[in-house]
Amino acid sequence: MRKVQRFTTSPACNVPLWDDFASDKRMLDGRAMNSAVKVREVWRIFGTDHVSNFGHRFTQCPADVTLKKSARVPITEVAANRYRFSIAVTHEKYKDLDMTRTIDTAYTRPTPLSIRMASVIFPVLVEHAKKRQLITYGGLAGQARHAHPDNREVQHMIPVSMGRKLDVVRTYCLKNQLPDLASIAINQETRNTGLSYVDKLNAPKRQQEVFTFDWESRAVEFDEHLVQENRRTKKLVKRREDVARKVMREYYVAHKPDLPADIVNYREQILVHLGNGHDAEDAFEMALRT
Repeated sequence: MRKVQRFTTSPACNVPLWDDFASDKRMLDGRAMNSAVKVREVWRIFGTDHVSNFGHRFTQCPADVTLKKSARVPITEVAANRYRFSIAVTHEKYKDLDMTRTIDTAYTRPTPLSIRMASVIFPVLVEHAKKRQLITYGGLAGQARHAHPDNREVQHMIPVSMGRKLDVVRTYCLKNQLPDLASIAINQETRNTGLSYVDKLNAPKRQQEVFTFDWESRAVEFDEHLVQENRRTKKLVKRREDVARKVMREYYVAHKPDLPADIVNYREQILVHLGNGHDAEDAFEMALRT
């Protein structure tokens, strides 16, 4: 079997890991991987275009790169629904390409709520990019509330659920070869990007790209992206009551310090939303506006 270079991304921080392998044929076409997506175009960096059905399509990459999706995950230690991807590269010359600007998202599909909220945080991020300023998740939610005082959904936005909303922004930026605006949103305490930000290792570099970009000269059409995202929102799958209670309990325990103090008063509403199939972060936010 011909020797190839394999590039994979670390589940924790998108770290590029190169290693040679010549014998593990399963990694190429066996039980570990699904069918390959062939690459047909060439680009200066390794970029991807996010598409539906939990897949990714390379739209501007070397012609002999093959993308394969692992059947052995999801990876839950960082964020639910993250999938690992392995890329087989048959030429040594591609080893030095920037392979960190891929649309590797923490969430397989957006939700209707995350799309609606992305539409209100996007302008805030652009304004901070123009000022070359980072913004905390709490600050992002606060400015969005200030800009939309009559919108109940926005008024009950909680910082702890910002990751999925930022993922919609990130997908748009990378899809359109724009600097990743999601990188300038940071955690209040750590002053770093959150765990759901998949390019964490390169966050400082991404932030500088955002700050040096001329946002005034580039017309940013975000609305059309939201229309496209709406077409691939995840379908709701109802949960049994015991499962819904387990999901609620686990999310509450994991995020208690960042949740509103009165969230305990909304347990029944949260359970209804979870039972209907909404993700935990959406269910908690939706319950607050009832």
